[in-house]
Amino acid sequence: MVLSESISASPMGYSPRSNQFCWITWLSPYLSGDRHCLMYLHQKINCQTPKSSADFSSWIEEHSRLVNEVSSKYQDEGGTVTVEDENSFKDNSKTGICLSGKCDVVVGEDRLDADAGLVIDVKTGARKPKDRTQVMLYMALLPSVADIPHITHTPVGIVQYKDGSTHEIDPGEITPEFKKQVGSLLSLASGPIPEATPSFQECRFCDLKDDCPSAKNTAPSTNDVDWL
Repeated sequence: MVLSESISASPMGYSPRSNQFCWITWLSPYLSGDRHCLMYLHQKINCQTPKSSADFSSWIEEHSRLVNEVSSKYQDEGGTVTVEDENSFKDNSKTGICLSGKCDVVVGEDRLDADAGLVIDVKTGARKPKDRTQVMLYMALLPSVADIPHITHTPVGIVQYKDGSTHEIDPGEITPEFKKQVGSLLSLASGPIPEATPSFQECRFCDLKDDCPSAKNTAPSTNDVDWL
């Protein structure tokens, strides 16, 4: 999709992408209410934004260990088990945005006594609402991914935390209303630049804050109220 000037122009001075692109992890915080500023999503999808300078080496090591533990458990139960890069996919949306993801562990519908396949996402940090919506997006999209042939119907979703606890998501939660919500979000992100909605809580964790002219970098003031 060739981007129009109204879509690709960046208030942060970023160069436009040749094609609109979106990682699943960019969408999930908006669906869960963890993030609200749509200008951030618009810039990520439509522009070449700076890469993070954070050191992820310790996260990668712990995450890989947990993925291996989870995949080994399901390999013992039989059926097809694929991990990480084996589960990479790209889906084109009606808006022209290419959606891309990489599921940690996918267990096929061919496992013993299974009514459905599984998609499992491993989390090494604190529980967040977006964990759930990320897995729901995988659940909704995997049946259309030809490169993962052992999933043909909506799988069961599982968020696996490092303390061993899990959160399971029933396939019935992938409703037409959920899919419509995803489509509406993509429509907003594929059109003209939305107005920024900055807040200190959101801006302080934003990886674009140093370039954003709307970023709010100071905490709200504390006020005395004479009638309280």
